[in-house]
Amino acid sequence: TTAIFTCGDKNLELDIFQRAREYSISLDKTKSEFDATGGNSEVTVSSSDEWKLSEYPDWCNPSATSGKNGDKVTLCFNYNKTSAERTATITFTCGDKTAKFHAIQSFDNSSIIEFTDPYFLDALIARGIDKNHDHQISELEASCVTELNINDSNIRNLKEIKYFTALETLHCSNTPLTSLDVSNNTSLIFLDCSKNAFSTLDL
Repeated sequence: TTAIFTCGDKNLELDIFQRAREYSISLDKTKSEFDATGGNSEVTVSSSDEWKLSEYPDWCNPSATSGKNGDKVTLCFNYNKTSAERTATITFTCGDKTAKFHAIQSFDNSSIIEFTDPYFLDALIARGIDKNHDHQISELEASCVTELNINDSNIRNLKEIKYFTALETLHCSNTPLTSLDVSNNTSLIFLDCSKNAFSTLDL
């Protein structure tokens, strides 16, 4: 701008220049890769002013979408229900500056489990274990389950429970089971298999 000083018929012009405000933003981590199950990635935002998330996909759930310098943000990526690898760019903005985080997620190409008892498969689908809604359970889908309640069902055979390697809690009471083998479920902490007519039980 120009300031004009006047005295009688004389003027003096003073030209004034002001620099634009300078913004800056950076992330301590700019890339992560995930398998089909998804996962979390924590990033720390360094910025000269308040920042916001201006771009992120619907399969990413950030713990915050705005904040200030030094904030830690957890980016939570959902299970990949598609049959292809997917990528995303998450953009953090501060003023006219941006910082980008790149995510790469693979798809579930694990083998499909062949269930001896169709009632077991039906029970798993009803309880949301079928993440990609293809009416099948893959080995990867099974390996993600930590708690399973299939009480009061018509399941007669739980042979495929061996694929549930992360299972910590299992409820399978009041079913027609005559045998149960959880020897491969080494993460199992709690088991309720009451009200069954077992002839064999392998722990």
